[in-house]
Amino acid sequence: MYSLILGKRHRGAYAHTPSTTLLDASGKSCPMNAMFADPSAMMAALKRSGQCTIASGEQDAPLVQAMLPGGPMAKEFTKDEVEVVRRWIKSGAPLIADQSEGASSEGNDVRINANAHFKFTL
Repeated sequence: MYSLILGKRHRGAYAHTPSTTLLDASGKSCPMNAMFADPSAMMAALKRSGQCTIASGEQDAPLVQAMLPGGPMAKEFTKDEVEVVRRWIKSGAPLIADQSEGASSEGNDVRINANAHFKFTL
């Protein structure tokens, strides 16, 4: 999910106006287009927003429904990308711990450098 947001960040930031907002970690309304710069914050905000909650009697959460044919984001996502989002939501919409805030896994770090190419370090 993190890499999907990274890949969509330029188009997503352009497509969402500053009036489209999500709540940041402090509960402050933040323009959604600005959140694309920080995929972890975007994932957390989407989870807090209820867009990742599957309502009783529904097959998909509102976020996925918006990506399906007929939804406002349908043309922006491939079937495989929708499946990535669906799996992320069905696995509980897990968040990525921010190592820069002092979190430590005592030598078991996994770092992702999101530049032109991904670099994974185990």
